[in-house]
Amino acid sequence: IPAKCPSCSGALMLPNDREEAICSYCGNRFFLKTATANSSPPSADTMFQLASNAMRGHKYIEAYNYYTRIVEMDPQSADAWMGKGTAAGWMSSLQVPRIREMLTLFSKAQEFISKDKLNSYNLNLSDVITQVVIGYFNLSYKYMKEFVHLGSATLSEFLDDVVLIFGGVDTAICLDSKNIDAINLGIEVAKIVYEGFEYKNFRNENILARVSPEYEVQLLSRIQKYTEDMRLNQPNYWPPALKGKKDDLS
Repeated sequence: IPAKCPSCSGALMLPNDREEAICSYCGNRFFLKTATANSSPPSADTMFQLASNAMRGHKYIEAYNYYTRIVEMDPQSADAWMGKGTAAGWMSSLQVPRIREMLTLFSKAQEFISKDKLNSYNLNLSDVITQVVIGYFNLSYKYMKEFVHLGSATLSEFLDDVVLIFGGVDTAICLDSKNIDAINLGIEVAKIVYEGFEYKNFRNENILARVSPEYEVQLLSRIQKYTEDMRLNQPNYWPPALKGKKDDLS
């Protein structure tokens, strides 16, 4: 029989020979009579609580769906847009990276943040972006190192991911110029890509895969820019040496 969860308002199909059931969306246990009689949608506060519970349980798809329903109820809810963006970011996989979607949703949240809360929101957004991008970089870099010997496609995919990562880093720094973690990540990624990737081919020969000279110039510029960002926070900061290179990054 058709029913609606009394907690999250999820649409359900339930057997009519039981007195109790468990919602497949939020996990709530309820009586079938309550579910079939329930017709009023949950409040925004209830939906926020369900979304928050889902986020704490790392159920990001579930949280994303709750936040989506909230913004449908209240399109000007900055908290809902931010929550949806956070869930989207943590849903990223190598097959379906969602960093750009996260940044777009965060930009939407900023449209509805009051001026007195904008600074604290931006700090929070910067921190979330940094943590998501760090996690995604670690995932992508690990995969590249493990499979780069299979061919150039693996390296190409990693470099595509690097573009996404730099986009996240730059946005995080723009939102919070004191975000040391984001600046460090930008320097680390640029350094790794600039130095190239060593691996053994099928004949057990050592191979060093390098990016183009033009891209190397761009990476040096990035390292210089991130070094300047770091020195605004740590005046005596010195960038890490580039392995096998003599380029002056001072």
